[in-house]
Amino acid sequence: MKKPVLGILTLALLAGVIYQLHAKSQSHSAAEPTATAAREGAQQTPSAAQTSAPVANEKVKAVVLGQVSNQELTPEFIAELQAKMTSGELEQLALTARDESQPQETRRRSLYILTKMGSTALPALTVVATTPMPVAASQDPHSVAQIKQSFEAGLRVTAIEALDDLGTDPRLSPAIKDSMLKILKVQKHRSLTLLAQISLSGIESGRPGKVKRAVDDLLKEKE
Repeated sequence: MKKPVLGILTLALLAGVIYQLHAKSQSHSAAEPTATAAREGAQQTPSAAQTSAPVANEKVKAVVLGQVSNQELTPEFIAELQAKMTSGELEQLALTARDESQPQETRRRSLYILTKMGSTALPALTVVATTPMPVAASQDPHSVAQIKQSFEAGLRVTAIEALDDLGTDPRLSPAIKDSMLKILKVQKHRSLTLLAQISLSGIESGRPGKVKRAVDDLLKEKE
């Protein structure tokens, strides 16, 4: 069967989107101002956002406060969190992932854990994915403002990918469709709306998980 031209063009655009966002979000830490780097190193004082809701699970609290390293995020650690995580704690992780005043790695870790929590994290992931993008202070693609913009977009891309993957469960497809429609309503960033449209097209064609499949294939090609 002949592949529609629109599909080819969309995948080509998606390739550029994913490559740029993954690359720039990973380089963000090197371009942050010295003050931010110092804050990441210290990680002593939690913000008001962090302390706005109680966190009963000590391991989740450690994640929220930036006291867990990437090396500690073992499958066993994740499995224990998944067994004990409450809806309030999932909301707190989403809050941390969205908090622009928090260190980059703390935000990444919080979102990473959300992506591993299965269907219970659907509302929290939707909150992250539908958080409006901040307005960049500069349009210079090499500026710190634009690099931070790419990092923010990258977080939302990760949340959309996780939601899209959850949609492969037929029981969750209607809820994922609602989440994608919310993203289209709220977000103006072209990359995010493109991913939401692709996910919706997969659900509506009876083949959910379309974003996940496309991203996996594209990232393999970049390796």
